[in-house]
Amino acid sequence: MDNFSKLPNDLTLKGLDTKLKKLTNVIKDPDKYYSGLASDSRVSKVEEEMAELASKSHSPVDLIDKLDSLHTKIDLLINHLGLNTTD
Repeated sequence: MDNFSKLPNDLTLKGLDTKLKKLTNVIKDPDKYYSGLASDSRVSKVEEEMAELASKSHSPVDLIDKLDSLHTKIDLLINHLGLNTTD
């Protein structure tokens, strides 16, 4: 007994051909059939957007150190100008 004869009776060559054509169409254009698969163009677009975001991003900044540096500069300016902030 071959594999073809093991198939249920409702699966004929025409039915298999139809199913194969539908599957081929889904593989060719998954976005059209909402199959949950991603097309090459969508994957490429996401990869491009990720690369763009990576190029725009920067390493984390320690804001406390920057703030302390700014306070030190402000204090130096106040002392240099001779302003008294204790009044």
